[in-house]
Amino acid sequence: MSTTLYSLLLQLLLFVRLHASPVPPQTLATTLYDVIVVGSGPAGVIIASRLSENPARNVLLLEGGGPSYWVTGGTERPAWLAGTNLSRVDVPGLYSTIYSNPSTNLLCQNKIRAYGACTIGGNAAINAGLFYEPPASDFDKYFPTGWKSSDVRPSITRLYQTQPSTNNPSVDGIYYQQSGYTAAKKWLVTNAGYTELDINANAARKTKVFGHPVYDYSKGQRGGPVISYMQTALKRPNFHLQSGAWVQRVVRTGGTATGVVVNIGGTTSTISLTTKGRVILSGGALKSPELLMKSGIGDPAVLTTLSRANQLGGLPSTSWINNTAVGAGLFDNPNTFIEMSSPSIQAYNYQYDNPPQADKDLYLTKRSGNYAFAGGSCSFWDTVQHAD
Repeated sequence: MSTTLYSLLLQLLLFVRLHASPVPPQTLATTLYDVIVVGSGPAGVIIASRLSENPARNVLLLEGGGPSYWVTGGTERPAWLAGTNLSRVDVPGLYSTIYSNPSTNLLCQNKIRAYGACTIGGNAAINAGLFYEPPASDFDKYFPTGWKSSDVRPSITRLYQTQPSTNNPSVDGIYYQQSGYTAAKKWLVTNAGYTELDINANAARKTKVFGHPVYDYSKGQRGGPVISYMQTALKRPNFHLQSGAWVQRVVRTGGTATGVVVNIGGTTSTISLTTKGRVILSGGALKSPELLMKSGIGDPAVLTTLSRANQLGGLPSTSWINNTAVGAGLFDNPNTFIEMSSPSIQAYNYQYDNPPQADKDLYLTKRSGNYAFAGGSCSFWDTVQHAD
């Protein structure tokens, strides 16, 4: 057997072992789960993984979309990645090309009326991978009792221990594309009184601070909970991942969930919980409220509209749970761009199909260079006091 063929077979065996193999539909329909988590974005992956640490707890993680990272079975990629164990998701420098070379496999398309990812990893599979710790004051000011900074500190510590992050993602240790950083530093640090520092090492400071962006990358590749938490969870026999599973609603008796109705490959069935089981919706700001509403939980006016459109599975109004808070807090984050222009600033144009040969070689051989990060060269914060 040739060395090349042996290598390919070995890679295939590892691929089969590490990838999340689908659970047979008949098994899903006949197995009772202690926890069903809907949505494999960062929160869904982490909570499903953490709950599966108890070997007596049978956990099912459902994702409507399909593979993303190579380790999940993702194979969408440009030709220059052929022969590697990389999909487009794994390469940080291909982040912005999701807009110029959109993906029908990774994006939600008509599943939501917004731009987003429906894939294993959720939006963490297509965004820049920025990884910032909020100041403790955010938890103490805005979060309820039980979620204050002292309450969540152990969880933040565990997150740092499990999830790699870096402000210098290129494996060769060199910061690339620094002309913008240098210009912004002169503007903010030299002239505006900002302090240059390590952002996450000084998480409490968010007033006039400047520094390098922090990414959830590892060894020059995109990281995130799919690479850290999920790969550990997949080794546990009580953790199960099913992609291509579009949950339509939660099945419940009164206020108690008993399972979920799911469509897999065009076949609709019910996946059931144990007597004390739980359903955790982790579909994001849009899909989680939608699923609650389609489960008969929400504003009565909205539920009436959904019922008339046959979206409640025949659930009578007497079984609705009226809660006008569902979906009421949805809002858009403002996104403001500051454009800097100077003869000293050199812009870099990331290419999906044909990156410069030197940049391609540097990334493929050393996981270094421009394609080892998403392109952002600096981050800065200030605090603005409002009268309200």
